[in-house]
Amino acid sequence: MRLSQKQLYEILNHVADLALVIDQNGRYLEIFTSREDLLYRPASELIGKEFDEVLPEDKATQFKAVVREAIEQNRPISLDYELQTLGAMHWFCGTVCPLPSWQDGRPAVVLFALDITERKNREARYTLENERMKQAQREAEKALREQEILAMRSDRLRSMGEMAACMAHELNQPLSGIRGFAENVLISVQNGWEVTHEELIHKMNRIIQQTERMSNLINHVHDFSSDAERPVSMIVKASEVVKMALTMVSARFRAHSIDLKAFYQDEESVIRANPYSLEEVLLNILSNAYDALQEKAKTDYGSSKIVEVVVKRQLSDNDEDADNVVIEVRDTGVGMAPEQLQRAFEPFFTTKGPDRGAGLGLAVAKRTMDSLSGRLELLSKIGEGTTARLTFPRFSSTTQHNHDADSAEES
Repeated sequence: MRLSQKQLYEILNHVADLALVIDQNGRYLEIFTSREDLLYRPASELIGKEFDEVLPEDKATQFKAVVREAIEQNRPISLDYELQTLGAMHWFCGTVCPLPSWQDGRPAVVLFALDITERKNREARYTLENERMKQAQREAEKALREQEILAMRSDRLRSMGEMAACMAHELNQPLSGIRGFAENVLISVQNGWEVTHEELIHKMNRIIQQTERMSNLINHVHDFSSDAERPVSMIVKASEVVKMALTMVSARFRAHSIDLKAFYQDEESVIRANPYSLEEVLLNILSNAYDALQEKAKTDYGSSKIVEVVVKRQLSDNDEDADNVVIEVRDTGVGMAPEQLQRAFEPFFTTKGPDRGAGLGLAVAKRTMDSLSGRLELLSKIGEGTTARLTFPRFSSTTQHNHDADSAEES
């Protein structure tokens, strides 16, 4: 049964926005559409014309290639394209289907095309908006990183200021000793008192020892300020790093009647870490303990102000290979509520006043511990105090072998 042009028009009009019957040479044979604004030219100017005569060269070449492919392979070929039509620029999603013969028996195809301009415009708007959102997110993240860096520097400057105050106390003792030895020798000489050769050598040696003590302290602070951010790890005794951190704060704690106790249940175990980065974490935790004790003393005048630092080795009951070194810092300060404890590691979160740092201490400490392959945990209870637990894998020949194997895989 042969369909009339009207029947074919009605069928094609329901399945596509545009239907074009085209012969194997790219000539327009029939055009079915209710929207002439989708055509490159009016239908009357296209019928009987080939692609080369009416379309831009690139489009004519594209369409002719698809028409030939559909006829030669005798199968539908997808064709998505954009075209400046009578109305405006339009995007089309099309399918070119072969027709074995068309009216006079010539091979032909029918191009069914849907106008997807609105969809394309929505996608373009979505892409643009998405890119704007991504750009805004990148700018916000950049601003946050810059604020974090500034705040970290501010916190570090505050830490260095506190360290400088501690150094003043620590340097005062050897300076007093040096002055005492020197004055003793001077008074003896001025009064003609006999000073034996052995006594003089002894006093000079004590003066040299005290100057070396001061020099070591100053050099350590210099190394701390320059190396704490460098990702250089080495094999160190955890107890030695703890002792140096306590040296830096002991005078300050004594000056405020804080009982600082250290228990070295394991002094020999070693870990792989940057000692200055670990010391910075300990100083931050000790500073928090100091603040917590001072805050509690404002309302509880008779409370004991105690900070205990414990270094121990811990074996896991569940994992035979879990051999860890644990450093615990316990204080009897104000403690933290559960909701505060949950947010303790968030950047810029703080329970202190605006003059007590930027709230990055524990966030940076957590990040530092992660970079050292360690773990930082907090336990706290309001009114009873806080315990900070630092856990490191204990270094041994086995961990060295595993570390070397991991490094080889990464390289």
